[in-house]
Amino acid sequence: MSETDNSLQLLIVEDEDSDLQACRSSAEVYRDQNGRGIRLVESTTLDDALQKVASENYDGAIVDLTLADRKDGGEQVIDQIAKLCLRIPVAIMTGTPRQGISPSLSQVKTFIKGEAQYVSIFDWHYQVSRTGLTRIFGRNGQIEDALNAVYSSSLWPQLSVWLGYAQSTTPDAEKQTEKALLRLALDHVMERLENDTDAQYPEEAYIFPPSNSELRTGSIVQKKDDKSFHIVLNPACDLVMREHTDGAGEKKKSYKADMIVLAEIDQEPWYDLAELKRCTTEEKQVSCLKESLRKRKEVLHTHWLPGTSFFYGGLINFRKLSSVTNKDFRGEYEMPRFQISPHFIKDVQARFSSYYGRQGQPEIACGKMFGDIILSLSERSQGQ
Repeated sequence: MSETDNSLQLLIVEDEDSDLQACRSSAEVYRDQNGRGIRLVESTTLDDALQKVASENYDGAIVDLTLADRKDGGEQVIDQIAKLCLRIPVAIMTGTPRQGISPSLSQVKTFIKGEAQYVSIFDWHYQVSRTGLTRIFGRNGQIEDALNAVYSSSLWPQLSVWLGYAQSTTPDAEKQTEKALLRLALDHVMERLENDTDAQYPEEAYIFPPSNSELRTGSIVQKKDDKSFHIVLNPACDLVMREHTDGAGEKKKSYKADMIVLAEIDQEPWYDLAELKRCTTEEKQVSCLKESLRKRKEVLHTHWLPGTSFFYGGLINFRKLSSVTNKDFRGEYEMPRFQISPHFIKDVQARFSSYYGRQGQPEIACGKMFGDIILSLSERSQGQ
């Protein structure tokens, strides 16, 4: 679905004429009731479905698991969608649901024939499209457009440079060059969003789940004994993995730093609940919460983390620091639950450094100064 076109193009893989007719009729009803068009691309056989999956773009698919020409035909279609990385939502419409269907594709939802109506399936696809997922990740989506632009305008013009890196005699030159190009390509894509001034959602503050179990600056870990949350504050250079040989002659990997620095996350409410209850309208409650958050952000020794469905949120308390050896960390803490995203970890590090980098100054005795100002104001008043 494009931003200017309110219709969805859906692939329907179904070999029963009665079900196809029901789908067509439901599409007309859905259009008339909701003003949203449904363009159906129909397929009744496995071979035809596989060809259409590969040749056209879709906002989603409706797949019957069992086809007349192949009992596992529907699953083969779903597997093909996964292999082609189409990244579209797939509705399974079947009378015989089974467990463990097509583990290669996660974006599926099962609807039972006789219980679910095609209108509800159309609505599910439309709700998914409203998030923008298919416009971002689908074939010829925004990510594809961005990568094409980066490839043609930034990376290909510098081909001679990268050929030189790949042809060098450095060990693993080809692998290193490929990783460097991947980093650079992603940097270019992210650069396109740098000037985006829209407010961001709480989920954007985190990478959840993390892509691996290695610690990073901003990794959120949970202590095993008391279930408290802590954030890793070591700089990135400390967390580089180095290979070494232990006393038994075995090769192992460990972080460059011998100690992991952590700050505890206080998971107490950041607002005054009693004050919030005294607010008589929703508008006043919102105003109260905004003021509470503003005051919290001014506290130098804490940094506010927003709550989400997977994390209550809280306050990083820079006064509650601890350190633990690499060896003890594995025994005392769980592996990272999630990670502060790159755009947000910068401010965490800046506040942490600022708090411990402040110098302070002696308090000034202001009594006489205040008295002089008050006396001056009094004399001016009398003179008028």
